[in-house]
Amino acid sequence: MNKTAWLLLSLLLAPVVMAGENDCLQSALQNASAEITVGELKQQCQLAQQNSLDARAQQERAARYNPFTITAHKPNYLLPLSYNLRPNNLGVYDYDLQRSEIKFQMSFKFPIGPALWDGRLRFYGAYTHQSWWQAYNSRASAPFRETNHEPELFAVMPLSLNPWGVDAAFLTLGLSHQSNGQSGLRSRSWNRVYANLALEKGAWVVALKPWLRLPEDEKENPNDPKGDDNPDIEQFTGHFELGLFRRYEQGSSLSLIVRHNFSSHKGALQLGYSYPLNKRFKGYVEFFDGYAESLIDYNHHGTRLGIGILLTDWL
Repeated sequence: MNKTAWLLLSLLLAPVVMAGENDCLQSALQNASAEITVGELKQQCQLAQQNSLDARAQQERAARYNPFTITAHKPNYLLPLSYNLRPNNLGVYDYDLQRSEIKFQMSFKFPIGPALWDGRLRFYGAYTHQSWWQAYNSRASAPFRETNHEPELFAVMPLSLNPWGVDAAFLTLGLSHQSNGQSGLRSRSWNRVYANLALEKGAWVVALKPWLRLPEDEKENPNDPKGDDNPDIEQFTGHFELGLFRRYEQGSSLSLIVRHNFSSHKGALQLGYSYPLNKRFKGYVEFFDGYAESLIDYNHHGTRLGIGILLTDWL
């Protein structure tokens, strides 16, 4: 990362470094509003002390057959203040990009069929939608610069790794298709099979997600609708994703996600910090540096800082 990227990263980490490790209830009493009761504070602390992976799995099981509930998959957020230090002006777009834009993500999942093995093995479908909107670019009529679609099918089950000192562990095996819904030279897509092993110890969660890209036929012509749109995409995305997550008292959390290709030495780093605004919403700050933040820019090195609202978190 360049010096500017490191400066933004240090500013992003500042509120995390300053976060205290005080006793949960004592800290809650000092910062609570007048409307909240002591019982509610105790309940919040009890939930904070639970294993985040197990707690989330229990809540998802409770809402499994509720027709009025949509279960979150990846985080759902809106970043109305999103600034790109390195916009891609290499002929990909037919208009001049603005550095400031709106980024948002919507992600949900739904159960498929009955659970097996005494309810341990569960099957899901999921969909994640990411958009980068040039909302402030009035000269170009405020276009949606890029939208990525990712449907998935996967199975997840808990693992018993207590002898290793792990509080909770989950293994996910899945199939993912990701595309940007474009045609011609702007078309991007790829298919992957993946595994995701998530381990929790105390307030920390580590998740390792390797994948294998499913091969596609080579295009005879760049405008051919069939064939591989981006044969070199793994040179920039790598073959795995490593996530490190830390939850703090009072509901704040830190996330670090790294991708890397050991041959090309290209990849990406994404750092996120969330903090409660009220009982329902969190403030969210996201920093990204590297390749493939979006499919259209998979081979472009970008650096971005975004600030906004988080509806659902990783944990």
